[in-house]
Amino acid sequence: MLQGRDEEIILTVFPNPDEDLPDDHNPYMYLMYKNIEKKNVKFIRNVGYLNRDLVFINKDKVQILHFYWNNAIDVDKNLFSLFFRLLIHSGLLLLARCKGFKLVETVNNLYPHDIKRRRYIIAILNFFHFKVMHKVLVFSDFEKQVLKARFFCSEKKITLLKHVNYIDIAKRIPTLEARSKIGIESKDRIFIYFGAIRPYRGIDKLIEVFKTRKEILLMAGFTRDDKYKDHILDLCKNAGNIYTRIKVLTHADLCLYINAADIVILPFNNVYSSGSIALAQSLGKPLITRDSPWIRSITAQESTLYFISREDLIKILDESVKCDIDKMGNSAYEFVKDQTVEQTQTQLVDIYKDLLCKGK
Repeated sequence: MLQGRDEEIILTVFPNPDEDLPDDHNPYMYLMYKNIEKKNVKFIRNVGYLNRDLVFINKDKVQILHFYWNNAIDVDKNLFSLFFRLLIHSGLLLLARCKGFKLVETVNNLYPHDIKRRRYIIAILNFFHFKVMHKVLVFSDFEKQVLKARFFCSEKKITLLKHVNYIDIAKRIPTLEARSKIGIESKDRIFIYFGAIRPYRGIDKLIEVFKTRKEILLMAGFTRDDKYKDHILDLCKNAGNIYTRIKVLTHADLCLYINAADIVILPFNNVYSSGSIALAQSLGKPLITRDSPWIRSITAQESTLYFISREDLIKILDESVKCDIDKMGNSAYEFVKDQTVEQTQTQLVDIYKDLLCKGK
């Protein structure tokens, strides 16, 4: 039986969206599902992962299962446990599809960021996920081509979804005013790295570059890995031009630190979405980033300086003194200003409606 497009949509999301604006991670999920009930969508919270009780629930209670990050397996378990967990998760997905649930996945990344071992197991799980899903959502055309070529995902199953901007939750204030509020009185050019303090983000190499320079690097972010935090602080020791704020910052304080900088520098790669890039552009900040097709697809060319090697980065830092920061910042803001939460949320709800209208 087909469902009308105006009937209530009932879904659950993995992981559960934050109920309030989060301080220690990307607010994307919070924004996407905030007030979504106004679009005739009912959101059901789950235990945090796909389980037997949820699959055997009456389908009239939950119609759509939407996956954002796949926590089905722990690669640190022994090999037998890994495959057992993989089989259980895969079986539950197949059963959910057979029982009439609609399955959706938003592809943020193809592999866990810091995983270097047993990636083949993640690849197997991803291949199965993309096959069993009714709809796969991506943030760039490059990502779409990767799924088609590497995982043989059919084009008709993939939909391009714009990453939302954070303008509604990111207040822009003058640079010098922001510096005064965080206790930095310098009028020199300041670069900032912000976001997760994790090995895959290239922070170690960034610090090594700035230790040889005079420009100020401000680092604002959070890590749950005390050992890695100590490692970063040790690298910054005796570097008078590097300011570290490695702690949980409220979202408002994080925006304050970004406002205090002239240029945002994000040296990571091998990811397919970035809340940090979206936030930087929402605050009207020029970017220095690693060069890759996916990064070029989500950044304003006029406001972004791209590098590949350490030598490229050093050259960009040397030449950045000639940049028109205000002009570049305005270009960054203009690039994302139309990518509103309302627009993307409406597109997402329409995807849900179309799936349900197709019936079983």
